[in-house]
Amino acid sequence: MVELVALHGSCRLIDMDFTDEDTVENGEYFCLRIDTDPHARDTLAHYAYSIQHQQPDLAQALLKWLDQTPFRVSHEHAA
Repeated sequence: MVELVALHGSCRLIDMDFTDEDTVENGEYFCLRIDTDPHARDTLAHYAYSIQHQQPDLAQALLKWLDQTPFRVSHEHAA
C-alpha cells in the first residue's frame, strides 16, 4: 500500500510493501497537486487509464480520488 501525505508544502511517501532492493530512499518520485493544477488532473487520469488492466484496484482508486477532489482555480494556473 502506498500513501502520499502532504506536509507543509512537501510530500511524505509512506509505503508498506517495499522489498529490500526497492526502498523509498532508492526510488524516484514525482508529486502532483490535483486540486489546483489542471495538467496534474489530466496526468493522473491518463496514468489511471494506462494501468487499468495491470492494476485495476489502483486505477479505480485514483479515478475515484480524482472525482472526489474538487478543482480550485489558483492564481498560478488561472488563464
